[in-house]
Amino acid sequence: MPSNLVQPFLESNMLQLIFLAVISGIAAGRIGRYSDMVKSLFETFNELFLKITMFIIKFMPIAVFCSICSMILSMGVETILSVLSMLGTFLVGLLCMIMIYCTILGIAGRVNPLYFLRSYAPTMLQVFSMGSSNAAIPVNMQACDKMGVAKKIYCLSLPLGATLNMDGSCVYMAVFTLALAKTYGVQITGSAITAMIISIIVLSMGAPGIPGSGLICLSMLLTQVGVPVEAVGLVMGIDAFIGMFRTMSNCTGDVAVSILVARLEKMLDMDKFRYAEKSA
Repeated sequence: MPSNLVQPFLESNMLQLIFLAVISGIAAGRIGRYSDMVKSLFETFNELFLKITMFIIKFMPIAVFCSICSMILSMGVETILSVLSMLGTFLVGLLCMIMIYCTILGIAGRVNPLYFLRSYAPTMLQVFSMGSSNAAIPVNMQACDKMGVAKKIYCLSLPLGATLNMDGSCVYMAVFTLALAKTYGVQITGSAITAMIISIIVLSMGAPGIPGSGLICLSMLLTQVGVPVEAVGLVMGIDAFIGMFRTMSNCTGDVAVSILVARLEKMLDMDKFRYAEKSA
């Protein structure tokens, strides 16, 4: 709990900021006729900051190019190999996530996960190139419709998943925060890891589904655990590439959950599901 309202913003303390956000949200719903005014104000600020973020993202290719050149010129071979090892660990983590999706579909949904992977593979390549969970919603809706998921299910699950289901971002922030902390010699204790896990979950749920959002969340998390924020420069050069894998993992989870819910609610056309696998 913060001692005052200003300190968390000055120190970039994410847990205290999240606490203030929750308290403000609860209080805003209990102030009667003024609640609509407060809601409108915060929605306006949200749109403003998202627009600013989009302006920054438009210049990201230049920043990424400069970052890669700087990394190649100023870093040694060991540092570059360290960054590549972080990338490899991250990709292994995403592979584990996809295996978990398949296991859940097989056990809880009682559907063949191979059907799902073969049917969704073409769409998976599409969302990989988009690099944005929000932009991939129409494509994922088409994939769900093709696989026999009822429209009533995927019209709710996919937009909700694009907002809340950021498992790829969770893996990304966990791997790179721990790796960068080790690189900069920052010791993370057990209590710090617990706080980091909570922050990762909340940050991933609050992160917008747009390119570059993961880098912003990683910067906040690094500040919280005591790693110099300039450490994010080591990741910036490959973040655009990493973002594509994050989006692919996030969207795969969204579609897998949509199929699972449709199956449990008896709203999955199994004939259409199997035919989608054959046509793919």
